Amino acid sequence: MKRWRIGLPGLLLSLLATWALVTQLDLDSLLLSLRSAQYGWLLPAFLLLLTGQMVRALRWRALLEGGLPLARSFHILNISYMANAFLPFRFGELARLWLVRPGLSSMRTAGSILLERLLDTLAVLVLLAAALSVLPETGDDYRQAARLMLPLLLVLALALFSLARQRALARRLLDWTLRLPWPGVVRRLPLGSWLEALLDGLQPLTNPALLLRVLVWTLAGWTLSLLASYLMMLMFYEQADLAVAALSIVAAALVIALPAVPGNIGTYQWAIMLALAAGGYGEPLDAPNVSLGLAIHAINLLMYTLTGSLGLIQEQVTPVGLIRSLQQFRWRQEGHGNRK
Repeated sequence: MKRWRIGLPGLLLSLLATWALVTQLDLDSLLLSLRSAQYGWLLPAFLLLLTGQMVRALRWRALLEGGLPLARSFHILNISYMANAFLPFRFGELARLWLVRPGLSSMRTAGSILLERLLDTLAVLVLLAAALSVLPETGDDYRQAARLMLPLLLVLALALFSLARQRALARRLLDWTLRLPWPGVVRRLPLGSWLEALLDGLQPLTNPALLLRVLVWTLAGWTLSLLASYLMMLMFYEQADLAVAALSIVAAALVIALPAVPGNIGTYQWAIMLALAAGGYGEPLDAPNVSLGLAIHAINLLMYTLTGSLGLIQEQVTPVGLIRSLQQFRWRQEGHGNRK
């Protein structure tokens, strides 16, 4: 199946969300809300988000056990965020795998990204649980989703922890799996090498001190995001609410995980608007809710653009060169060639 067909449902969803937003909002009320906003909160919110980017770079460097200098960790991470924001198919993760070469294994880097995603998803669920504990009017749907996802993620975390500590068991599981009647194309893949590199990437799970440091960075990063969201609320409301700010972060994080057009146009705004309404801030299409959804999306895209562009300069990569290299990048190229 061609990649454009894979992205077609997301494109339709984004177009539908954008059409619903444009046709139903009150443009005059929106302009009035934007003109009367307290933009003095914008700079501190931006600085909090920028600090959060540095904290996430510290976490990623820890997951790589110091395999990259902090500056390169920061720049490569920002490039990946910018690529995810403006390119389809999560090209940002592929960008990280390509940019760390040849110094680091792509599969080890993939293991660090997998741990990142697991930690961030757990953090999102913690934020959701905390928000729901003080926002009972949001209903049972959110609670049911959290009850279903949290045990699954804990089981996944336990499985990864077990594999990281029991490499011999992981190898036996792979050998057993390969006894199944797989097609020849699967059997020709270097699965053994991939497994070893992936297990290397999971090693932070076996180091209590390192794992604690990673958890602290995760907590710090999401706390900064929560505070930035709270300050952004003060731009359009006389009073902000930490629980509602947390709920909006959860909604945005969930919608980003869905396939959509680059930038999540339409779907991102609706996620914020629905979260605000669920938290007791009027109706989704109320002008302040629409304004906040647009503002949060805009400030994040601005930050990704600025920091990602700086990263491209520091890594001596052009946007066109990056896209072409990602299109050509394959697992079988591990350890070969020059990335410039």
